[in-house]
Amino acid sequence: MRNKIPFITDSEDLEKLFPENTEFRVYRNLHKDCYSIQTRVDGKWKLSAHVETCFLLKNVRFAVSAKTRDKVRKLKKKFVHAYVIGAFMHYSKIILGYNLNATLNIPVTYNPYRDDTFVNAKDFNQPISASKYCFLDIQKHERSLEYPNKPIIWI
Repeated sequence: MRNKIPFITDSEDLEKLFPENTEFRVYRNLHKDCYSIQTRVDGKWKLSAHVETCFLLKNVRFAVSAKTRDKVRKLKKKFVHAYVIGAFMHYSKIILGYNLNATLNIPVTYNPYRDDTFVNAKDFNQPISASKYCFLDIQKHERSLEYPNKPIIWI
């Protein structure tokens, strides 16, 4: 019998489930309207949780499979092929006074029909491949008001 994948709606529950610095590979799950998190198990990426809350990663890279992106464009179907990869940070470890709104203020997006890579969501011209920190926002969070109905990634 397969293990049920947890659906996490609270940052504290996410911190309880994963130790700090756990390497995450995150993708937007369009069917469940959440982020899905994969972690390494025996050297392979394995689905570990579905997340409907905001969370922070460090030492981030943005990855797009060109082969699968081309397949999406050709077939006009959705396939998982774009990931945010980084080390999970616990909110409780963030230094008091650290201002996420002031520091992480560049929205990042990816559209396989328009973009080859993740890009700056303000102008779509600046490719984004890495960042020291990344805040994965879910639309229910106040920072998303500028981009309604869209989850936003902030760097």
